[in-house]
This record gives sequence, C-alpha cells and structure tokens, in this order.
Amino acid sequence: RGGAGSRFSAFAGNSGLTSLYAQDTWRWSERWTSTLGLRYERWQASDGLLANASSQLAFADRQDTAYSPKAALAYALTPDWTVRGSIGRAVRFPTVSELYQGTISTNVIVNNDPNLKPERSTTSELSLLKTVASGNWRATVFHERTHDALYSQINVTVTPNVTSIQNVDAIHTTGIELAANWFDAGLEGLDISGSVTF
Repeated sequence: RGGAGSRFSAFAGNSGLTSLYAQDTWRWSERWTSTLGLRYERWQASDGLLANASSQLAFADRQDTAYSPKAALAYALTPDWTVRGSIGRAVRFPTVSELYQGTISTNVIVNNDPNLKPERSTTSELSLLKTVASGNWRATVFHERTHDALYSQINVTVTPNVTSIQNVDAIHTTGIELAANWFDAGLEGLDISGSVTF
C-alpha cells in the first residue's frame, strides 16, 4: 500500500543470439557412416548498466560471431558392434547476469564483468556401441579443452562472501562414460536409461 521507496541498486541489459545449423550424414557403405556439421552464431549484448542509489554506469554494446564445426565417423564392426569417433567445437557466450548483474543480496556481493569473453570448447570422443534385442549400451572415452571458460567462484573467507564471475584461461577434462538403454523394460513403452561418468 505504500509508495515506492528510493532505489538501492539496479542492473539492466539485453543479449540476443541468432544461429544457423546444418548437418548431413552419409552412409558410404554397409559399414561406414560419416557426419559433418557446421553452426554459425551471431551474439549481441546491449543496454547494459549498473546503478546504485544515486548514480548509474552504462556499459558499451558488444557483438561477436562464431563458427562451430563438427565431424564424426562410424564403422560397423559387425551388425551389433559399432565404433565411432567424433570431434567438434562449441561456443558459449556470457549471459546478461554474468555481464551486468552486480548485486548485494542477502549479505553476498556478486561481481559482474561486462568484458567477459565467450568460452570455446573442443571435444573429441571415441565410443564403442553394442546393440542387443532389448536396447543398447555404450562405452565412451572423451577429452575436452575449454579456453576462456566462464567460471563462478565464491570467496567464503571474507564477510560478506564475494562471488566473482571470470574467464579461466584453460580447462582440460578427460574421462570415460558408460551408458545403457533398455527398451520396453517389462512393460511396452517403458524405457530405462542410465549412465555413469568418471
């Protein structure tokens, strides 16, 4: 019922992403299949600002483009066993909150960064797939290199706590995943999927 109070803090901003993706798969023979794909992205961030009770600071508009290729090759060892290798690139642009949402909330300070770079990852994997009558299972070894990774870090050694969003130069991840699918699992239409990753 009361009137509006005075402004304590505020942030604003817009971002947009326009993408186009094309992919095609060729089956050269009964054993060989290849897939090639390409994604184009155009990203824009605009009207960013951060304000306190008495003043506001505007941030410069930004735009960027990215191309992300993908390639995969599969070979059927037998009708039931397939080995597949793939490599691809992915780009994640920073969000409005990562760029502009600097706040003080429940005694936690969040530091934004309007100059964050997009993170760029290259992922490669090698999989072995087995098809059975009621489903399939897969074992995959993977490696991912991410440059300028967008990372949120909380400093709990100070009061109030401070959260900073920043670019990390490089992150390398290597692992293995085991996955399985069971179709019509005791009931028609009931599918069960599971996976574990190290």
